[in-house]
Amino acid sequence: MHATVLRYFDEVARLGSIRQAASAANVAASAVTRQIMRLEADVGAPLFERLRRGVRLTPAGELLWQHVRETMTDWQRIRGEIRSLRGALSGDVRIVSIEAFLMVFLAEAIARTGRAHPHLTFTVSAADPARIVDDLQSGQSDFGVMWIDKRNRHFEIVQQVEARLGAVVPASHPLAARDTVTLADCAAWPIVTMPNLWALTAIAEVEFSKSGARFAPRIRTSSFDFARRMMLEELGIGIFLPFGFRDDIESGVFRHVPLAEPQFGNNYIGLVKLRDKRLSPAARLALDAVAQHLEPAARWAAATPSPVVPLRRRPRH
Repeated sequence: MHATVLRYFDEVARLGSIRQAASAANVAASAVTRQIMRLEADVGAPLFERLRRGVRLTPAGELLWQHVRETMTDWQRIRGEIRSLRGALSGDVRIVSIEAFLMVFLAEAIARTGRAHPHLTFTVSAADPARIVDDLQSGQSDFGVMWIDKRNRHFEIVQQVEARLGAVVPASHPLAARDTVTLADCAAWPIVTMPNLWALTAIAEVEFSKSGARFAPRIRTSSFDFARRMMLEELGIGIFLPFGFRDDIESGVFRHVPLAEPQFGNNYIGLVKLRDKRLSPAARLALDAVAQHLEPAARWAAATPSPVVPLRRRPRH
């Protein structure tokens, strides 16, 4: 019963709506409302502000939500550890990643792990950098693949790859013959872009600002696949890491031409987890599998025209 109340509370807090939470839980909205009211009576404080459209957590609700997320995360981990005692590794592994790495290398790591351990389930999300940080800090995800910089000191970096942004262009495009391109070069062409695509390190953000380049996106989309299709249709070029376009680059359909600005050579993507977070056996196994796939990712990227340097390892704490 207690678990049900916490699950309803978590859904309402996450969605900001009792009606949407009820729909997600496949119960009547009145049932969720009753449980929330009982919980508020139990803690002796209102947990939500009732707004014209939806609800919003009160300060007391924020405190309780943090506790609920920690409790639910620990419950999932303990369930996985108990099941592993029976010899069959099981449990849900929650991963969040920048989409460029998710499309190929992360997918391969999960496929290999899933075939070897059929009782594992995976919840995998593509997100912008700010959302990844929030998911890891809140316990929504076990680990993630994200841009690395000094703003993320509270994360343990398991492995990292130095990577450089570049223009992804069809092989027939005039920029494809270049060894490098500048931001101004790219701004002269129609752009296909995704939300928060350039939410990079602080240095990189300054470089975009200093360049004076004015981008006028022709296509805006939240779908990596749709962006790729529009680039194939030559409706614009993209500025991406090479990882998500591995097959297209290897087949000669696209070329990844690195940005010439030197600051873009000092950016890293890495496999990270919240420091001191105790992972379930399932999550630890998946983390190790993804770490193993960072090595071929680094070797492949180093062999492309893009000057991506090999993997750097950092010791685990």
